[in-house]
Amino acid sequence: MLGLRDTMHAFTFLLDNTLYALRLETVERVVPAADLTPLPGAPAVVLGLLDFEGRIVPVVDIRARFRLPVREMGVEDFIIIAKTSRKTLGILGEVINVAEADIDRGTGVLLGSEYIEGVLRLDEGLVLIHDLESFLSLEEEKSIAGAMAEMGGKR
Repeated sequence: MLGLRDTMHAFTFLLDNTLYALRLETVERVVPAADLTPLPGAPAVVLGLLDFEGRIVPVVDIRARFRLPVREMGVEDFIIIAKTSRKTLGILGEVINVAEADIDRGTGVLLGSEYIEGVLRLDEGLVLIHDLESFLSLEEEKSIAGAMAEMGGKR
């Protein structure tokens, strides 16, 4: 029987029939999909800004990071408010629970992928666990901050 310390809670998202996951401890809240405010000058991975409880949160498009075709956000979607050590981001996805022991961190498939922390095997297929800390480069974070500062000055 698995204890809580032996379990990893994950949030998953589907990209062109491949499941990806984030560690749930990076997640602050799950909110319904909402209209986003465009952020001119932001990196291409930014879908827009979300007003979340009085905080302005950039919502990122993981599909853009992996250079996959654009998918419009629908009313059935929701946004995960997640934190890295440097930034709070919004991401689209769903929540699952998995055993920590079931995560393969040594597979050769991961070589060269700075965004993937490990691989999980589920009945539905393989899930690539995404490392949110490496999602945005420092340059992209600076670009988002600059675009948000410029947008704030125009209000």
